[in-house]
Formats: sequence, C-alpha cells, structure tokens
Amino acid sequence: MALGSATTDASGCASLLYNAPAGMALGGHTMVATFGGDATYLANGSSGVLTVTP
Repeated sequence: MALGSATTDASGCASLLYNAPAGMALGGHTMVATFGGDATYLANGSSGVLTVTP
C-alpha cells in the first residue's frame, strides 16, 4: 500500500507525515521508502519498522 510521495530538498532529504489509522494493529509494521533514480542518481531504497504501542 502506498502511503504517499515526497520531493527531495536541496540536501537530498525527503519526509512524509503519516498518521496511523485508528485501530491499526499493535506491533511492528515494516515501512519502505524508494527512490526511482534519475539522470544523476541511481535508484535506491531503505526500510524500517514502525512500532505501534497502546
């Protein structure tokens, strides 16, 4: 499920605000960020875990 998209700033950083929906299951949820690449930079990606607690 795509959560949205963001544009990189002059430093190459991007951010996206995410509000977890009410009732989201507790525990770890893997989040993945990808960059498709362009004429200057290769494609890349990374992942992390969003932990939902009560």
